[in-house]
Amino acid sequence: MADRDDRVARRIRLRDLHTLRVVADLGSMARAAESLALSQPAISKAVAEMERALGVPLLDRSARGVAATNYGRVLLARGTTMLDELRQGIEEIRFLADPTGGEVRVGATEPMTAVVSAVIDRLSGCHPRMRFRVDVAPTKELLEGLRGRTLDLAVTRMAEARAEPDLRVEVLFEDPLAVGVSRSSSR
Repeated sequence: MADRDDRVARRIRLRDLHTLRVVADLGSMARAAESLALSQPAISKAVAEMERALGVPLLDRSARGVAATNYGRVLLARGTTMLDELRQGIEEIRFLADPTGGEVRVGATEPMTAVVSAVIDRLSGCHPRMRFRVDVAPTKELLEGLRGRTLDLAVTRMAEARAEPDLRVEVLFEDPLAVGVSRSSSR
């Protein structure tokens, strides 16, 4: 069984996974061919070869277009992770070759944008070729972004850092909440 799995894995190419992603996203072989600057027969052949190697249909085809089957969705989910790993590896190589450049994907909650802005301003002075993409969202979405690998880091309040055992959390500062009232207030 392991030998067969290895043979199948060797027959599926990263380019074909990317092609399948574009086809599924656009819902059409013709639109995918146009987007990828390939012929429609080349797109069809790549998908058919993956289906043949796996022995299952990856796409449901109809007159209205195509949609990923359950098998296709599984392959796309795992393939997306592989393609993301490859993209991140290429970014790391680029950074090693030139540590003054690159992109950092930062998430922040609204109150933390002042902290993030100050840090980016300081880093930009030292590393003018470094790019920053900042997403502002609630904490829950930021944590999903970290888990989904669409963010490199997030700056947010957390009730309990240990509540996220799958993430590396570092407390930047303690910021206790306080309520202030007039001394003459009767309540």
